[in-house]
Amino acid sequence: MFDRFQIVMGLVAGGVVLLVLPLSARASEPSHAAVVRVVLTDGDTLRAASVRPAPFDMVAVEIPDSKIRYLASNKVRAVLDSRGVDRTAAVLEHRETVPSPYDPEPNGPPGEDRPIRRPIPALTWRGRPLAETRSFMITEFGVLARIDDYPYIGGDSRTAISFDLGWMKNISERGAVGFSGYALVSDPTTRLGIRARYRRWLSRKTSIDISPGVLLGGEDSGIEYDPPGFVLGATLNAGDLVALTVDAEYARNLDLVHDTPPFQWEKRTDVAWRAGAKLGSGLGLLGAAGLFGLILAIGLSGGFD
Repeated sequence: MFDRFQIVMGLVAGGVVLLVLPLSARASEPSHAAVVRVVLTDGDTLRAASVRPAPFDMVAVEIPDSKIRYLASNKVRAVLDSRGVDRTAAVLEHRETVPSPYDPEPNGPPGEDRPIRRPIPALTWRGRPLAETRSFMITEFGVLARIDDYPYIGGDSRTAISFDLGWMKNISERGAVGFSGYALVSDPTTRLGIRARYRRWLSRKTSIDISPGVLLGGEDSGIEYDPPGFVLGATLNAGDLVALTVDAEYARNLDLVHDTPPFQWEKRTDVAWRAGAKLGSGLGLLGAAGLFGLILAIGLSGGFD
């Protein structure tokens, strides 16, 4: 029978697998018809199903027969989509794929009644793929429960409150990277640190975040916390508004085993597993503000006396 440790490890491993494996079904992606024209500096024109940036300053041109031709970017004079719109800058400068799954459908023959392509915002509050924003804020408010037992004296409550504040940048149509400040508060434990973040867009509104971090400070009611510690999180986001999350934290502690001179400390370690839910974007700020307001109201009413 699987114990709780194996279950949580399976969830984290599953999140990592989803990051690296391509999705088998992408109904929203364009078909393999020749819809893009690539005009070369020597005057030739290639008809392609899609054009995307490639490493080493190259451009990958997918020919309708499924062959991919790699060209140096300085050999490309223009990239024209199915509506005749010049998308050269989108491919060479902004590292976008043409056509994008979020492009409007062609509206009439090239040169007639073409939809206007909206500029992509540089920064938005709510996370979206590259076709809709270049970067976005991270404001996450979470409620988590510790899955395993707190190994020291005290710590009757398993519930913890977390908050992440940061920023992410879309580096491709499917990926974003960034960072966030991290705080966690519970009955026996407080933690402060910083996380690196990687987001994999599964669809326009669904994504998975992997967020390893370093804990720079904190306290434990039952033992002396000895930073730095480490945390690794995996989060499944829906619309960047609600999410399910799993965290693993590695902590080092100092236990006072002899409380009279000469004092003696014993080093101990603890791995904590937590799972719960988060609110993101504006909902995350509202959740944090609501909690702060509740604590303030209780304090002003003398509830903590």
